[in-house]
Amino acid sequence: MGRVTATELLLQNSPENVTLGLDLYHSGKAGLAADALLRRFAGRTEFVHFKDFVVDAAGTEHLTPVGHGQTDWRAAVAACRETGVPWAFAEQEKWEKDAFDCMRESLAAMRAWGFEA
Repeated sequence: MGRVTATELLLQNSPENVTLGLDLYHSGKAGLAADALLRRFAGRTEFVHFKDFVVDAAGTEHLTPVGHGQTDWRAAVAACRETGVPWAFAEQEKWEKDAFDCMRESLAAMRAWGFEA
């Protein structure tokens, strides 16, 4: 039997009206494919949030506006559409420039992917 995550265990053993708020950044850090999780629990994901990063030459990770980092979001965005995720949010906990500029850049990227504000 393959590895079962805590999220999978909880959702498999919860009533259908228990939904998921999926952090795509941390899912990726945990080695999970967000698109596969979204498809497996289609209809049970209430929202997702995107967070992006870059790694500098020294190997240090820096958070960056969504769509401006090293994450390939194509599969996750497609899975959000396919499974009807109603809400998608951009998140950035640390800023190396003005936070409002970061939010504008994240919003522009998410709109380009077809999300509405």
